[in-house]
Parts: sequence; structure tokens; C-alpha cells
Amino acid sequence: MTTLPPFFYSVGKTFTINDLGTLGASAWVVGSDASSKTKLFATNLQNIGYPVWVCDGVADNVEIQAAIDALPAVGGKVKLTEGNFAISASVTLVDNIELCGMGWSTVCTWSGSSAVEGMFKHDVSGTSIVNVHIHDMYLDGNGDVNGVIWLCNVKGYEINGIFATNCLYTNGVIYTSGKNTTCPYPLQNGFVHHNIIWSDVAVDTSGNGQALYCTTWAKDIIFSNNIVVNPYELCIAIGSGSDTKKVENITVENNLFYKSAGIGVGVAIHGYAENINFNNNILYAGEGHGIYVYKDDGQTEAPYNVKINDNIIYHTDTSTTHAIFINTAKSTAGLVSIRGNDITMDGTNGGDGIDVTIAYRFDISHNSIQNPKTNGITFTASTVGSGIVAFNDITSPGGRGFKATGLVESLITGNMVKDSFSDGFQLVNCTKNTVTSNNIQDSGGWSITGGGTSDYNLVVSNTVQGGTSGEINTDLGANSIVRNNLGHVTENSGTSSIDSGTTTKAVAHGLSGTPTVISIAFREQGTNDFGRWWVDTIGATNFTLNVSADPGASNLDFAWEAKVK
Repeated sequence: MTTLPPFFYSVGKTFTINDLGTLGASAWVVGSDASSKTKLFATNLQNIGYPVWVCDGVADNVEIQAAIDALPAVGGKVKLTEGNFAISASVTLVDNIELCGMGWSTVCTWSGSSAVEGMFKHDVSGTSIVNVHIHDMYLDGNGDVNGVIWLCNVKGYEINGIFATNCLYTNGVIYTSGKNTTCPYPLQNGFVHHNIIWSDVAVDTSGNGQALYCTTWAKDIIFSNNIVVNPYELCIAIGSGSDTKKVENITVENNLFYKSAGIGVGVAIHGYAENINFNNNILYAGEGHGIYVYKDDGQTEAPYNVKINDNIIYHTDTSTTHAIFINTAKSTAGLVSIRGNDITMDGTNGGDGIDVTIAYRFDISHNSIQNPKTNGITFTASTVGSGIVAFNDITSPGGRGFKATGLVESLITGNMVKDSFSDGFQLVNCTKNTVTSNNIQDSGGWSITGGGTSDYNLVVSNTVQGGTSGEINTDLGANSIVRNNLGHVTENSGTSSIDSGTTTKAVAHGLSGTPTVISIAFREQGTNDFGRWWVDTIGATNFTLNVSADPGASNLDFAWEAKVK
């Protein structure tokens, strides 16, 4: 009996290809380097009417396109065998198509002109297609093609099991967009998962080089469980060029992004993007900001409702860049959430762990930030507020643990800051904030300090210890309230006595600063009438109680209470 190739089986005297399905509803494309026996069987099947195409190793896209074009209106599956396929022009996709190989042993290599957009693509102005599934192939751009998969205005698509490499990084190795705004549908309902994008060359020098790109009129899309290694510019870029055709409802989760060279940043979320979830990813950023949320020049709206949660981020860029940089989030209601991230920096490179320029209604909480070169968390805007900074663990920052400029009406609570090179907390031009229940240890400057026009802040119930300059500075504003902080005594009381034969008593008040309020309660009249009394010589360690006459043999007992407002 004749031994058949693994994807053939015998039914009587008829040879059939596994996975074929209904005649005309699916097709096979056989690689040029398949065995002679395989190609012979395939040719025989083709001659008796089966939808089988045999490639010759030159412009194999012609055979693949023919197989696609032969599908009925309801669509079907086009499957490529193991082997090599030379792609010299873009293969155009259609409705209801499943295009797949037999794993990474199906190798498609670009052999056409330089900078062509897409090895497999749909990009037709005014035309949308639906239900596209591309999977299980090795796609080699040969240093020329601009993206191996290029989908525009596709409703319902899935891309998985792809190994993509050696591309001209201009607009995305896997480029997805709704850029043709006259189409019936945007780019919608997509799932890009379990792919590997691996950079072998960085031939683009124009400043654009994304591994994964989701842009302009795109919605309801998930990128999950992908591996991206060393793209020229960005691991993934999300954002739109139009305020009416936004990118919205995008989830990026459980991916591994590794970027150690090139230009740009690790992850970019830019203008006209809403409802973006970047969660549970691992990001190694050795070049540029790790995650950059920003507004492009000329854009009127920055990203809105962005959640960056539960990621592991290693940031080692040698320039002053940040692990997470929120730059101009939508100022009316930013809804920025940065929660549960584990950020590790090497202490000698980079900038801040988290840097926020403009954001309202933000939540920065439960992050671990280790060894940032400058500050753990920084707010650097003239006005930023209505948010929460809570339960973050910041260790060994090269600058300050928490530095805020222009922060208003926010809650800063439950944070742990250890071994800051400079101040633990610095609040400059900050008003109407509550700073409570934080633990700040062994700062190289003040544990908590202010500056500028800071005022009307409530600083209560914090634990401060080991500040080289002191625990809490007095520059938080005349109307700020500082009290009940462990390690910084702002309230104390006790008893003392003016001895017989004297008219003064110096009292050590034990406060961490000069008291602003002192109360005296006499506990007896004294043998003699002591006359008038007053307090003076109020200093950082003592105050003095005076009476105008010797109280006599009984002495003059009194109770005192001192406060720093």
C-alpha cells in the first residue's frame, strides 16, 4: 500500500486531504519545497477538481490568492502546508476567511518591493470585511515589508500562533486600524493572542516602529499572551489621530514585552484613546519610558480612563525616563488608575518610578517601586488633583519618595517610604490635601516638607523617623494642620511649679518645633498673691512662665499644654 503524506488519507481509491471540508469551501496550498510525492498527490487532486494549489517558489502569493478567490461567498478555510512560501505582493483577505498554516514549519517570506504595507492584508477605502482568522504560520519580512499582517476596518478577527520577524518597522508588524473612516465598520471585535514578534533587524530610521499597532476608529479589541522582543520603537502603540474616530475599549493583558534597544518607549497610549486596560503584563524597558500615556502635538484630547494595573516592570534606560509616565491625561476627568504594579529600577539609570504631569480623578495605589534613580512618585504640574495615592511601597529612591508640585484636593495615605536619598515627602504649591497614616523612615532630608504656596493641608497620624533634616518641616502653610504624627511631637502637656523665692519657671515642652499655642492652669493660689502672670521666651525646646511676685512657701503648682498648630 502506498504511504501517504501525513495530511492525506485514503478512502477506497480516492485521495482526500485532511481538514478539507466541503468541496469548494476550503482549499490547500502546497509549498514548493514539499516532497515530490506530496506535490504529485496534490497535483492529481487538483486535476480531479479538488481546490488544491501547488506553489513553485516564485510569487507564491499568486497561488494563495487564487485559493482565497476560489472560496464561495460564505467563505472558508485556506490552509498552507509545511514548507516555504515566497510572497512578492500582498495577499488580499476576504469575508469569513480562515487562513492558516501548520505551525511555524509553514514559513512565508517576503520577496517583493520594499515598504509594501502588509504581507496579508485588507485595506480598501469604503469597504469593510468580517470574520477573519489568521493563525499558525512563521512570517519573515525579509527586512523589507511594512508589517506582515495589515488589517483595516475588519469586524471580527483573530490573529494567533504567528511568529513574525525581520520586518521593516514602520507602522506595525501586526497593524490594525479603522483608518478608512468611510467604511461601514471600524476595526472592531478583535483578538490578537499567543503570537511572537522577534526583531532581527532595525532598518527603519524614520522614527516609527511598532510591533503591535492599534489606531484610529478601533474598538473592543484584546491583545493577550503575546511575546514581543526588541522592536525598533514600540512594543505596542494605542491611539487615534481623530477626535471623532477614537480608539476605545482596548485590553492589553498577560503579554511579555522586552525592549532593550532602538528608540522610543516600551508602550505608548496616546491621544483620542478611551477605556484602555493595560493589565498583568511583564515589561522590560531598557530604552525610553516603560509606559507612556500622552497627547500628541495638535491633539485636543489626551487618553481617558486608562488603567495600568498589576504589571511587572523592569526599567533600566540610561536617560532620564520613567517606568510609567502619565503626560497630559484628559484634564477634565482623567480617570487614571495605576494599581498593583511591581516596578524595579537599578538606581543608577532612568528617572521616576511613576511620573504624572496632568491627571484628575486618579488612583495610584498598591504599587511597589524599588530603586528609582530620582523619585518614587512625582506629580509635576501646576494643578493636578482629585485623586488618591495610597498603600504604595517605595524603597531607596535616589531623590524623594514622593514629590508633588501643584497637587490639590487629594488623599495621600498608607504609603511606605524607606531610605530616600532626599526628603521622604515633598509638597510644593500643594493645597487642600490630606496626608495621613504614611510611614516614612530614614530619609536623607526631611521626612515631610513643603514649600512654595502650600497651605490648607491636613498632615495627621503619620509615622516619621530618621529624617536627617528633621521629621516634619514648618513650611506646609500657615493654615495647614499638623498633629498626632508619631515621631514628630506637636502636642504635649505636663505639670511644674514656680519655687518659693522665685518668679519664673523654664519648662521643656518636648515638642518637635516651637509651640504656637500654650495653655496654663494654676492648681493653687499660693501663700502669697503672685499677681500677674505671662509666658515668654518661647523656643524650639522651652518656654518660660513668669509671675509678678514670689508665691511664698507653698510654691505655685501649675499644669501646662503646648501645641504646634
